[in-house]
Amino acid sequence: MKKQLGIAFLAIVLLTGCGTGGKKEPEPQTPAVRLTVWGPQEAQTWLTDRSSVFMDEHPEADLTVAIESEAVNTVRDTVLADVATAADVFLISQADAEVLKEAQAVLPWQDGSYYRSMKESFGTEAGLVIAVNAETAETEWAMKLAEAFEN
Repeated sequence: MKKQLGIAFLAIVLLTGCGTGGKKEPEPQTPAVRLTVWGPQEAQTWLTDRSSVFMDEHPEADLTVAIESEAVNTVRDTVLADVATAADVFLISQADAEVLKEAQAVLPWQDGSYYRSMKESFGTEAGLVIAVNAETAETEWAMKLAEAFEN
């Protein structure tokens, strides 16, 4: 009888030990998303404000948006020189966006367009459009951010 109780006790201990043993499963890590936006100096405050609203609207993600000044008349050449190191999202003239479209340096939206007009007063007054780098590592988030600038 003692032998059977000992075996039963040992079995319980072993089976209990095979469980999680008090260890928690690691919680899935939220991947960090880092986006860079290029725009003219006069748009920096507007871009920063819109980016802050965008990040606040997406608390589920570890988002960082870096706003960098890039003159509108140099964006096209800078992107064409090295698409891989260009910003994820940029403000650009419509004519230059057409050049980048032909060079396949910008991503198309679901509707087939390659850039979007800005509805905010800054973009409309400046004659700028929004485009997304074709080689961004964060395609989904870059498109969402570009849409936030559009609205």
